[in-house]
Amino acid sequence: LLDNGKTVKTKIELDFLLSAPGGNERVSNSYSPRIRHAFISYDGWLFGQTWSNFQNVGALPEALDFVGPAEGTVFVRQSQIKYT
Repeated sequence: LLDNGKTVKTKIELDFLLSAPGGNERVSNSYSPRIRHAFISYDGWLFGQTWSNFQNVGALPEALDFVGPAEGTVFVRQSQIKYT
């Protein structure tokens, strides 16, 4: 909480999903930890990487395979500056 009563929030989320070389843009080619989300938000502004504005996360089915059954949906995380 800042002196002006507003808050600064941060989020950093990693995953350790392994994939063989030759992966695609949904699944990284590396065997190292990957940044999924990393952003700072303040007063309606968001700076960093998170779900695309065009992705409805609530529409994704609950499954152990995070991407598998969601082939017909937008699935992208991207760097962005966003005001909501």
